[in-house]
Amino acid sequence: MIVLFVLGIFFISKTNAQNTVTGTITDTKTGEALPGASVKVDGSATGVSTDAQGKYSISVASSNAKLMFSFVGYQPREISVGGQKVINVQMENSESSLNEVVVTALGINRAKKSLGYSVSEVKSEDLVKASNPNLLKSLDGKVSGVNFTNL
Repeated sequence: MIVLFVLGIFFISKTNAQNTVTGTITDTKTGEALPGASVKVDGSATGVSTDAQGKYSISVASSNAKLMFSFVGYQPREISVGGQKVINVQMENSESSLNEVVVTALGINRAKKSLGYSVSEVKSEDLVKASNPNLLKSLDGKVSGVNFTNL
């Protein structure tokens, strides 16, 4: 009876054991750290971001897990853990340019071409030409439907 209890505790502790993987994410060409890069365990909701020095630490359930590395402007990478405790990753710049993104009033990011309605845009040169020290006043009359009044 006691032997079964001890074996049960041992089995439960082994199944709940998590491995911690650490490392640094850097740029391939410059060797500079990439702060804010994302590290995610493939197929789970577990994920972390790198710190200011490009370092991360993440718990994985098994040595068979795959880690997904991503950063804006860089090609994503997928690496199998395979029992490694330290995985340093070098990421390559993505040669494709970023698309224009529009943030709607609800804070939802969308590509401009995917919107079902028109979007007005004001370029920074137009605001500088207004030579008004108040940013809101310099927007007055530049976008249809936006008018400012003094109370």
